[in-house]
Amino acid sequence: MNALLLKDYMNLKLVQMPVPEAGPEDVLVRVRACGICGSDVRGFDGSTGRRIPPLVVGHEAASEIAQTGAGVHDWRVGERVTFDSTIYCGQCFYCARGEVNLCQNRQVLGVSPGRYRRHGAFAEYVVVPRRILYRLPDNLSFEHAAMIEAVSVAVHAVSLTPVRPGDTAVVVGSGMIGLLAIQALCHAGCARVIAVDPDPARRELARQFGATGRRTGVVRAVIPPRTRPHEGNLEALTLTSRCARLRCHMPKPANMIAPEARRGNIPGSGDASVVPARTSLPQSADANAIPIWSF
Repeated sequence: MNALLLKDYMNLKLVQMPVPEAGPEDVLVRVRACGICGSDVRGFDGSTGRRIPPLVVGHEAASEIAQTGAGVHDWRVGERVTFDSTIYCGQCFYCARGEVNLCQNRQVLGVSPGRYRRHGAFAEYVVVPRRILYRLPDNLSFEHAAMIEAVSVAVHAVSLTPVRPGDTAVVVGSGMIGLLAIQALCHAGCARVIAVDPDPARRELARQFGATGRRTGVVRAVIPPRTRPHEGNLEALTLTSRCARLRCHMPKPANMIAPEARRGNIPGSGDASVVPARTSLPQSADANAIPIWSF
């Protein structure tokens, strides 16, 4: 099969590799579309240390089943599917409680941190356990389905950071997850959505996706990172989410919002510096700062 192999940092090469074999509880899928996650980019340059070459990266994929393992009876060849990027064991304490995101033995597709190597979906075929598969509706294209994980992160963030109709929201960082969070907040009923990002191009995209006057009541301007809002505005801000790796001067969310505000954090992989240590924990907490999702 064809595969895009990270042979060394900054060196991707299209190579021929054997088609992987499915185990008894596994499914071999043919990849039809795969997104490029920001973590893949940082794996490409070696900045995270979580994608040690050689490795086939990629985990945001949509596919169809090509073969099922001997013990798989609830999936059939030809079904359109996507899958979780986290491969949980199903056996540990947390898996038994249904908290599979906290699995003590979890692996991530397309990741090689040293203790394991799990080839990913930048290839024609990849093997995944049947337990992490999800069926796709026929009216959803493979290209759109490859966005499911990213969209789910933003929607989940908004659902965990309670949003009431009429709220004002601040999204710190307008990368892909930030832009998706802006749209989710608009659909959740926020009256104003303010985006903060040092990149003018990203701020323009934020305007196009909801942080603009296109929607009635939404703020007309996106606040540049060095701009301090008027004190009266600070009392109205009720939510922030950090959705990008920003290595420059940025306002701290805690300094931008009212004391009673609810705050969600979406930490990026391999960048603990942008999220306070207390909020980088993977488990949920009922404090004002709610951790949403992290590797």
